[in-house]
Amino acid sequence: MDHQSITVRVKLLQQNANCNNLRQKKISLHVLRHSIATHLLENGMSLENISRFMGHSSLESTQIYTHIVENKMGMSVSNSFHNQNINLQLFASA
Repeated sequence: MDHQSITVRVKLLQQNANCNNLRQKKISLHVLRHSIATHLLENGMSLENISRFMGHSSLESTQIYTHIVENKMGMSVSNSFHNQNINLQLFASA
């Protein structure tokens, strides 16, 4: 399935949604990728695994999600996940 076919299907799903708020949002494949990666990080997946899942060639590309989650949650991602015993040595590089 190519990019255009997926985009058309996403738009159809959005138009048929039973939620006015969702129908008014600007949704794109780029937005969906960001949302998926952010949710994975919020739910404890390591940055390294998210990077692999997203197909990023470097962790720097993936680290943007740490800033999004920190701003959204109002706390340090590294502190939050450290308390859950998840190894985040990857955050050491800035």
